[in-house]
Amino acid sequence: MHQYRVTKYDPQYRVNGVYTRDEWTSIADVGNVYDSQTFTMAEYEQAEQRHIDFLCALAEQDGAFPLTICSYESHGSEQKWLDGQQIAPADLPALLCDVLRDECWCRLESKEFFIHFGYEYYLYVGCSFTQEGIMQLAQTHGLYADPMISPDHPDPEDLSLTPDLRPMTAIYLTRGDKVLLLYRIGSRVVGNSYTGSAGGHMEPDEISSARACVLRELQEETGLTSAALDHLQMRYATMRLKNGEIRQNYYFFAELRDEFDLGSSNEGRLQWFDLTEVDDLPMPFTAKYVIQHYVKTGRHTQLLYGGLTTENGVCFIPLEEF
Repeated sequence: MHQYRVTKYDPQYRVNGVYTRDEWTSIADVGNVYDSQTFTMAEYEQAEQRHIDFLCALAEQDGAFPLTICSYESHGSEQKWLDGQQIAPADLPALLCDVLRDECWCRLESKEFFIHFGYEYYLYVGCSFTQEGIMQLAQTHGLYADPMISPDHPDPEDLSLTPDLRPMTAIYLTRGDKVLLLYRIGSRVVGNSYTGSAGGHMEPDEISSARACVLRELQEETGLTSAALDHLQMRYATMRLKNGEIRQNYYFFAELRDEFDLGSSNEGRLQWFDLTEVDDLPMPFTAKYVIQHYVKTGRHTQLLYGGLTTENGVCFIPLEEF
């Protein structure tokens, strides 16, 4: 089985693994402005249909059916599908539409085929297609394909890859004694809670650069670039075992320059808080301890701290070269 990443993102705008063009990443971006043009629902539906048509054609041509729903998660009040349910060709378009619109999430798999859904409209497929074949099929539907291991399905023959690593980044913007937090809704990982002002999962080509990942996420979610920041530093690197995954979190802090401000984010509600207020806010487990440590200790130093998360909290130690 060969594995590929398939996206709508033109590779000419990808520089050193970082996608540099400001584009929509989900249906929630309808109504936002990109390149001085408002992104409309009609444009979204056209792009969505291209992805659905591509995946249906790929599955049909590769003889993938029936596909099985794996790790199903419903994000709404109505649960339309079931974990373990088998999907026939007639059912696939509706399921794909629901996943692409963030109404649910799952993996679709058969013995020698899979469809995995990443964040920000990234797709990962496993199939028998050659690289030339997958690129041609993707191009037919206005998409781009390149060889890449799915984060949810590493190549079992490559011993350097493990199926249970989830590297993530987050950035906390400060201004004096205040910190900017994002109330994030509907995330598969952190639940409905306050997180850094931007953040997300590393793409495979960002594994060696947490800074590149967090700056990409910041621009995609808030429109800010590094030009708006002073003293950007990674301050915490933590590790936690959760749901069979080793979750690696890299927390950055930076000061937001006075001439820049934020009114909204496409990922949730942004709000400034006094550092004395954050202890009472709902936050992801590890992030809660990171912020508590930062308020008490971290903001008074320039150290990088490593943290190991247990059910009793996080043990922090300064990381020093030796």
